[in-house]
Amino acid sequence: MSKNASLALLHRVRTGMGWFSVGLGTMQLLVPDGVTRLCGLPVAGTRRTTQRLIGGRELLAAGGLLTGSNGSVWMKARVVGDITDIALLTKSLRSSTRRSRTSLALAAVIGVTAIDLIGARRRDTTNERTNMRTRAAITVNRPRDEVYSFWHDFTNLPSFMQHLESVETRDDRHSHWKAKAPAGRSVEWDAVVTEDVPSAKIAWKSEGNTPVPNSGIVEFTEAPAGQGTEVTVSIELEMPAGAAGKVTAKLFGEDPAQQVRDDLRHFKQILETGEVVYSEANPAGSQAKGLLKQRAAQPLTDRELATVGGGHR
Repeated sequence: MSKNASLALLHRVRTGMGWFSVGLGTMQLLVPDGVTRLCGLPVAGTRRTTQRLIGGRELLAAGGLLTGSNGSVWMKARVVGDITDIALLTKSLRSSTRRSRTSLALAAVIGVTAIDLIGARRRDTTNERTNMRTRAAITVNRPRDEVYSFWHDFTNLPSFMQHLESVETRDDRHSHWKAKAPAGRSVEWDAVVTEDVPSAKIAWKSEGNTPVPNSGIVEFTEAPAGQGTEVTVSIELEMPAGAAGKVTAKLFGEDPAQQVRDDLRHFKQILETGEVVYSEANPAGSQAKGLLKQRAAQPLTDRELATVGGGHR
């Protein structure tokens, strides 16, 4: 079973057992004597109290499971409750008026315990992956053929994509990419061009074993009123560490949507002016950590520029 399918099954088990607890707990609170009779046991004041206590426990677990908070913890709590129920039913077999019903109830609790054990597995959030999609566009005041040709040479991409360290082309379709990652790390992957329509479209996807599977399309169309070329980029990738990965990525300026907007603005500057315009306000993309303290922007000196991206001049 794939990881995504396993996670989906785990979610369904926890949700299903949450609703099961709602039903069972409600019956135990409202008609405790009826539940006692279904189990083949004689009605008594102590059993009525026990049924209501167990019903409260079931509803408490249902609340935790259906709100999605600490699902593993609530499923473990259900397992503990199941073990208690098994012990109570086993002891009650001696006083049962209908041993077949009591035995059936005992078997049912054992079956529920097996399901609860499946749902109690802790999900490894460090290995979760979250699909992220982003789309952005910009108008470049240059002919479409020229804009396409510049992008088609993948070795040009690091000149305006701040997160890229290098791109090595191996043939017309295959290339090797190296990019910056949060916390000063780097990631590398191989990519293949899946569609190439001259002056119109380039589509690609990563291939092989990569820590950040990704794919995308860049499209080139005539801008209205002869104002150059409309460049539209659509990217889909899998971020590691689930939702926590999104937060970390944004904090370090590595959010895909943010990257694409910054990269397209730099792409436009290179095609129209021949260089990326850096300032103290935005020396290397919109990184959240660099915006915590702000003051009026001033042009960077050559020495300062060299420390934040002089290689793109």
